[in-house]
Amino acid sequence: MTNLVDIFKDISVKVGNRLGVETGLGRNVPVNYLFGDWPYISKAMETISKSRFTERDRYPLLALFTPFKEVRDDPDTYCTVSVDILLATRTLSDYSNEQRLEISYKGLLYPLYDILIDEISKDRRFDTGSRSFVSHTKSDNMRYGSRGVYGSDGKTPFKDLFDGIDISGMELIIKNKTCR
Repeated sequence: MTNLVDIFKDISVKVGNRLGVETGLGRNVPVNYLFGDWPYISKAMETISKSRFTERDRYPLLALFTPFKEVRDDPDTYCTVSVDILLATRTLSDYSNEQRLEISYKGLLYPLYDILIDEISKDRRFDTGSRSFVSHTKSDNMRYGSRGVYGSDGKTPFKDLFDGIDISGMELIIKNKTCR
């Protein structure tokens, strides 16, 4: 069975394999892939932070937000889905926007974003059309790092500050055949 959560897990591994090389680190940079809603992702991040062995693996983060609706109205495709994703890296509250741009965004988040979009467009389980185009809206969100992230209840779901890229409304067509 085709499963979007597992497809993104595979893609996150490929992204991590490329990220270290393309950012000049020269090594694999494991991407922390999580899926769920804000409270679940927050709790998972908190759990990871409690161990000195796993704490360093929290970032970079690729979070696939659920729920997402799979529209199954075309017999020639498995489904069409619109997803929201967060890419994040740890930051410091006293960074200026200029520092955030250089350190967080240019240093990690923009390469992470570019590689993610490239890997999605190359994944043969998706139909990205003849131009291999992935439709979405991208938003750099520096306020996460300066003010934190607050849920609808006014509580802070993430204990630490991070800089992030919000990807919303990513339109994907999943093919019937799951060939790579």
